[in-house]
Amino acid sequence: MPPGIPGMPPAAANRYGQAQQSLQGAGSMLKMMQIGFAAFGGLLVLGGVVTLILYSFMTGVSMAITGVILAGVAWFFLPQFMGQVGAASGMVNALHSQEQVAMSGTPMTARLISMQQTGAMVNFQPQVQAMLEVQGPQGPYQVQTMAVVPQMNIPQFQPGAMVNVRVNPQNPQDVAVVF
Repeated sequence: MPPGIPGMPPAAANRYGQAQQSLQGAGSMLKMMQIGFAAFGGLLVLGGVVTLILYSFMTGVSMAITGVILAGVAWFFLPQFMGQVGAASGMVNALHSQEQVAMSGTPMTARLISMQQTGAMVNFQPQVQAMLEVQGPQGPYQVQTMAVVPQMNIPQFQPGAMVNVRVNPQNPQDVAVVF
């Protein structure tokens, strides 16, 4: 993300840009590992078959089994990690979007109706899914949003509490809780 995002401090834009670059690098590295493991596994299987026929049964079988294991890792296990990189990239995008709204949105208040933990932690802070009743200019309305709750704010962030929010003027459903 370029540092010139309107309403976004350059340090924050740079932080999310660096995170996305790191995730792209990890995804590329996993793809290269997948290709390398599959190619090396294929060579081991081929070498194992040749060794089995020409030299030694046990050595050939061992090489072929090792090749099959490497190819299996490449095609069945590494894609799971690639999916996790994609999910992390989506989470970074969502956090960036939330921070943009928190920095440049219209200040309002909201009543916390309910919240549920997502199981995700961001910098050792719990992420929750919150249902809010925003006190908008045309009257109150409900919206669901994600929020990263600082540890010290957990006691105040309970159902029924009034919280400060920022609302995207172009999309009133785009709300960020500000602590």
